[in-house]
Amino acid sequence: PDTFKMLYGLACEGGYDVEFFNAFIKPKEYDKDYCNFKTLNVVCKNRHDELPQDVREYDRVVFYYSEYTEQRAYPSIKFACKECYFKDVPIITVEQDSRSFIEAEKFKFSNIGGVEYTCDYSTNSVEFVDCTSVTCCIHGDRNSTNDKDLEVTARNLERLSLVEKYFKTDRFIKGNFDNVSRLSLYGLDLRYVDMSSIKGVKRIDFYDCTNFPENLDLSAFDEVYMTCRGYSDINQVKDIKFKDGAKVSITPEAQPDPDGYDPPTYYNIKIPACIDFSKCSEVILGGSLEQYDTLSFSEGTKVEFERVTKYPKVLDVSKCGEVTINRYIDNVNEIIVRDMAQLEDIAKKSRTVEKEQKQVLSQLKKKATFVNKEKSSGFLSKIWERGE
Repeated sequence: PDTFKMLYGLACEGGYDVEFFNAFIKPKEYDKDYCNFKTLNVVCKNRHDELPQDVREYDRVVFYYSEYTEQRAYPSIKFACKECYFKDVPIITVEQDSRSFIEAEKFKFSNIGGVEYTCDYSTNSVEFVDCTSVTCCIHGDRNSTNDKDLEVTARNLERLSLVEKYFKTDRFIKGNFDNVSRLSLYGLDLRYVDMSSIKGVKRIDFYDCTNFPENLDLSAFDEVYMTCRGYSDINQVKDIKFKDGAKVSITPEAQPDPDGYDPPTYYNIKIPACIDFSKCSEVILGGSLEQYDTLSFSEGTKVEFERVTKYPKVLDVSKCGEVTINRYIDNVNEIIVRDMAQLEDIAKKSRTVEKEQKQVLSQLKKKATFVNKEKSSGFLSKIWERGE
């Protein structure tokens, strides 16, 4: 307190009291024991540098790569300390296994273009700051006695990918994010991900994740993308909250296979009829939609149907801005559109070849109900459909 008072007094005398408090309220990169840590600083210049192999007598080791002459670094030390810190390198690969880092509690990466990191079960905290693209593989061991949460901190990242790799499923992942453009979750069991802690992210991706919670709040994200398999339990979700104006995509991992070579688990997903897309600005849907009696969208929504196995009884796109039906037009039961002009636009956006566009228009017209019937029987529309 006395030191703080002295520094604040100096700041006021110099007219820097505002700057002083702006610096004071910033998140700190250290804790109360930071200055008491015994630190080893290692300057790495090229890949042939011999790194110290036993640094257990230190609390922290910092690897500096600002003078590094290679594009990619592969640091490896046999016996590590509590905290390992890597800085200033284009690309780095760090594998935490029996051959390299043992029982390091924390890893930190700063100012790095690409990070490929395999996180061992002995690590409780990993931090990525000012990096471009990060892939963090989470390696677990069911025989481990470490039952602490894994805290993942990320600030100022373009993309962070968290990937399951023999993950110890009774250990929770907690997020501490700020200004992350894209977060991708690969193969994670969502029962062990603290979704409420994931904030400060613009876009979130779910790839082949399982055990979705019944109530899923995704209102913090501008964009939400889910690529699921049949066993993902997405059909168990009872409520998903999206942000107003969000872009949302829920699709199966693969196209339905008419020949039956691929297992149905790759594409047999059911999107729960309780999910409300009325607040979304863009929607991409796939899998089964037959559980909807009527599926409708709000004014101006851009909608795309991708890998749809079954459509709802009634598909109302009359308020939509753009509509694309990529495949399986035959599966449409009834489609409600504004007028013939909208139906023609759907056909043109759904196919690139003019002949196929006319075929789509002919198929959809048989199943179409027009909100504005007066504009749906025009002379020009009939000419375009006949190809004259």
